[in-house]
Amino acid sequence: MNTPYGLPILDDCLTCERRTAGGFCDMPDESLRLWNQVRRTSFYPRGASIFVQGQPQRDICVICVGRVKLYSTTVQGEEIVSRICDAGEVLGLGAAMEGAEHEASAETLEPSVISFIATSDFRRLIRNDSEIILRVARHLSFEVRHAWDHIQMLGSHGTAPQKLARFLLPLISSNGRVVLGLTQQEVADLLGLTRETVSRAFADLKRRKILASRGHIIKVTNVAALSEMTKVGDSAINGKTAGKP
Repeated sequence: MNTPYGLPILDDCLTCERRTAGGFCDMPDESLRLWNQVRRTSFYPRGASIFVQGQPQRDICVICVGRVKLYSTTVQGEEIVSRICDAGEVLGLGAAMEGAEHEASAETLEPSVISFIATSDFRRLIRNDSEIILRVARHLSFEVRHAWDHIQMLGSHGTAPQKLARFLLPLISSNGRVVLGLTQQEVADLLGLTRETVSRAFADLKRRKILASRGHIIKVTNVAALSEMTKVGDSAINGKTAGKP
């Protein structure tokens, strides 16, 4: 059956072959059945807006397939990328719990399958199912931990290539590729660097034959070397560089 953008039809969470571990997808069957009953699914192309900053929060969004960029816009109109979200993650939990507006905008980085659960249904679920509320707490904790790691990275004294290595390493697929889907300016925003600095960092990694790139596709040719660079970056982030206790 032909589907939009060649994406799979994911009508049933219980039989879904894309279920990820550690989030909402691997809940016990009874909780997953209640979750599945109130969700609806939509297909999105690359570059589609899911919600925008300041919009009233009406649904929580589950990324079933694809990746999503979260970003905010300053009063000067500048776009600041705060996070790249992967399949299995849920967007809008904080706003749903607080009854607040979306604090960021969400845009797909590739063709994606997104499920939606109305806030009213979501609140009913967490009132009646302890497993779902536990998963909500875990996901909110994950978001706080990710934000803290991001702040530490922005404030670290690691070099630009080290920061870039730390960013790229978790994105490497089994075939050694990274489908970035971000401009160098967006990567710079994430890492707290200028676009020119990011461009030089990419050039440095290419010169050292750690990676090669064509458009948005990056081929990591020396994963071990890239990983070693992140260990140096971790030392800086944790305050273990020379001259620090």
